[in-house]
Formats: sequence, C-alpha cells, structure tokens
Amino acid sequence: MTRTAPPHSTGGPDRSGAPGAPTEPRRRFLLPPRLETPAFTLGALLALTAALWILYGPAHLGYDATWALSWGDDLASGRLPDLGGSAAAPTPHPLANVLGALLAPLGETAAPIAFELLVVASFAALGLVCAAIGRKLFALPVGAFFALLVLTEPRLVHQPLISSTDVAFVALMLGALLLVAEEPRRGFAPLGLLAAAGLLRPEGWGFALAYGAYLVLIAKPPRRLALAGLAVLAPVVWMLVDLAITGNPLFSLQGTQELAAQLQRPRGLDVAAATLPNRLEAVIGQPTVGLGLVGWAVALVAFFERALLPSLIVLLGIAGWLVLGLADLPLLSRYMVLPGAVLILFAAVLVFGWAALERGRVRTAWMVASLVPLAAFVASLPDDVDQLRRENRESASSHAAQRDLEQLVTSPAGRAALEACRPVRVHDFRVRPFVWYWADIPPQTIGNGLVRDGERGTYVTPGTGRGVVAVAARKAFYKEDGVPKGWATLPSRAHVAAGTDTWRLDVVGC
Repeated sequence: MTRTAPPHSTGGPDRSGAPGAPTEPRRRFLLPPRLETPAFTLGALLALTAALWILYGPAHLGYDATWALSWGDDLASGRLPDLGGSAAAPTPHPLANVLGALLAPLGETAAPIAFELLVVASFAALGLVCAAIGRKLFALPVGAFFALLVLTEPRLVHQPLISSTDVAFVALMLGALLLVAEEPRRGFAPLGLLAAAGLLRPEGWGFALAYGAYLVLIAKPPRRLALAGLAVLAPVVWMLVDLAITGNPLFSLQGTQELAAQLQRPRGLDVAAATLPNRLEAVIGQPTVGLGLVGWAVALVAFFERALLPSLIVLLGIAGWLVLGLADLPLLSRYMVLPGAVLILFAAVLVFGWAALERGRVRTAWMVASLVPLAAFVASLPDDVDQLRRENRESASSHAAQRDLEQLVTSPAGRAALEACRPVRVHDFRVRPFVWYWADIPPQTIGNGLVRDGERGTYVTPGTGRGVVAVAARKAFYKEDGVPKGWATLPSRAHVAAGTDTWRLDVVGC
C-alpha cells in the first residue's frame, strides 16, 4: 500500500508510542496562524450560532429544558427544588439545573430564550470541534465534511431545536477527544471537559474513569491523586447533590428507573443489545450508519493509530448503552448520539480520507472509489432537506404555542382563574412544567385531565383550530394523539375564563 502521511506529519516516524500523538502538520493542511487564535475561534462560534439560528429558525423548550429552568429558578430563589415532588419529572441533571439558576435573573420570558440560544451555541461549538477533529486526525477535507454532515443531519438538528443539553454533552465529549488527540497525556483539561459532560449525562462517567485510569498509571505520584479525583468528580458531585436535596444519593438512578417503568419505556440488557442498530439509525440515519461502519474498517486499515482514539469512543459509547440496559434504565435513541457522531466521522473518512495519503495509485483509486459513498450522500439530500424543513416548521409552531401559553397563564384573567379555582389540570403531563414555570404553580398540585370530564378545576385547554400552532399545542409539543377525539365536548358547568389563539382556560365548578 502507498505510504500514508498524517495531515499533521512531515512523513517521519511517530516516536511517541501513543495513539493520536501530535506531530508536525503537513503544510497543505495547516491553517494560517491568524485562524487559530482564541479571538477567531470565538468569532467563528458566534457567526455559526447566528447562522444556525437563522437557518433552522427559533428553538423551543423541550420537556427536560423546562424542568431545568424551573428547578434552576428554585435554586436562584434560595429554595431547594423538589426533585421528586411531581409525577413524570425527568432525571435532574446538575449542570443543566445550575444553568437554569444562572439564567433565572433574566426573567421568565428572557431566560428560556437565553437557554435556547446557549444550546444552539453548543451545536455550533460541536460543528467547530468536529471540523478540528477531522483535520487533526486525518485531513482538512475530512474535518470540513464531518462538520457539514453533523450540522445538517436532521435527527441531530432536532436536539438543539428542543433545547436539549445533550448537544452540550456531545460537544464537551468530542472537545475532550480533540484535546487528547493533540496530546494524549494532557490530563487535566480533557478530564475537566469530561467532568462537565458527566454532570449533564452519566454516560460521561465511564469515559472519565477510563481516561483517568490511563493517566494515573503513567503519571508521577504527586499528580495521581488530583487526576483520580477529577476522574470521579462528576459521579461524586451528582450523588452529593441528590443527597443534599433528597436525602438519597441514588435518587436520580432510582427515580429514572421508576419513571421508565411508569412510562413503559424500553429497558433491559437484552433490549439494549437487540435495538442497538436501530437506535444508531434513529440518530444518524441508515445510510450514514452503513457508510460509517465501512469507513471505520477502512480507517483502521489505512490510519490505524489515528483511528484508535475515535474507535475507543464508539466502543465505550456502545458499552455505555449496554450498561444502561443492565441498570434497567430507559433506552432512548438520543443516548446513542455520541457514538453515532463518531460514525459520521468515519463516513467522512470514507469519502475524503484519500486526502491524507501521499500521491500514488492507492490515493487515486480511493478518490475514484469515494464517488460511490459521496453519491449516496447526494442521493439522500432531498429527503434530508424535506426533513429539515419539517423540523423547522414544527419547532416554529411549538415555539409559538409556548409563547401563547405564557401569554395566557400570565395574563390578569389567566392568573385570576388559576388562583381562584383549583386544582389546575392539563391535558398532558408534558404541559405541567410550562404552567409551573410561567404561572408559579407547584407541579405536584397540577393534575391531568380533560375538561369534558367535568371535574372541578381550571383546565389548561388547547384550541381546536387546524393551524400548525394549535396542532402543536394539542400534541403537547411532542406526543402524537395527545388529545382523544371529542375532547372538546364541554360540560354545561364549564365556562371560558381566558384565552388566546391557541389556548384557553376552562373553569368547571367554580
């Protein structure tokens, strides 16, 4: 095979003996020094964030994000949040709740917008990190294509549009990968990113422990204790937070298990193993999974040392998925975004990895062969564009429905009805945290119900219009068929206390 030359190598041997060890870049893949400064990186991040916000439209609050803002509001007010005080409350993620607390002074209208914007900025950061990883490990075209695929994959775009902090988790994890690729023994900086990621999602713990163990083995004795402490920081802090707030250090684990059973979500090791391929397809699409697996094999053959580190990320990500099944935790597709993103990297290698080879017959043959996977991506482009448009429309509709709900429950007539006639009832549990956040009604006092049931209370009722915003409200933003047919049949004792184009407050028995 024609000799390969790393994009960050002059062609000389790698004497470090460590996977991904940095060497001198090939000149044609060097960026000008002015493009590698912190100021330029910050400018690129801001510009890309603005571009994504304009391209994909406004984000809206997802279920977990709304709880994080609400719990954060409690923290900012000096109150310990009641993490277990409401049915169907999600797993409390410490760093997301801290972010909610930091944003609380902005107010209940501006704080959600800031939260949404920060998640979109995390998505932009993820794109920049992907570009840097592809360039550092393989070649500039690989990095550029990797970033393009990630930022335009409809299933990944869905995450920032629902303000999911899982986006920040993946950005932090791949940021740590980038730092380790630059210097395997870097130590504290990558562990710091892994610790932050581990306060957003527990899957980060395994990566931190694995890298921390490697560092402890090779570090000098004075550094070992600090490295070990940083490696276990996230799980320790998470359990201490649970202990301080609930008195149970395993509250998040046990609460998530109970919620998964309550909502009848898929669980179990056998289910985790059986659904692994489908879950990968659900986050990056079937063609990309296939091309990524082929690219993974090609990368291991052509660039073994440089492919080791991302390969470990995929394997540890899959191991983490199986551990979730073993722990009887919910098996949601979004938990596979990290290994899925790295498979996208390998798909980019399949298309543009030839750029890291010296000129020769193998490079030429690869260039020609790469037209096949490139054609597959081009063929999938119309479907991806259609799906992105749907994501844009649905997010804009949900955003408008949420703004209407805020207007309703904060209006004078709305506040009066909510205070005068209790309990407050919502048609779907996903609406509960929104009413809590904007109307300041404790979630444990908000029940489920449809106004046609005729029970006493004030009902937060979606409108009956056919417009996309009204439809989004009826679906409770995500749940299909969230409202049964005929739900709008009102009992004789009901009257409308307040309303908007999308929502109304129906009062029964008061």
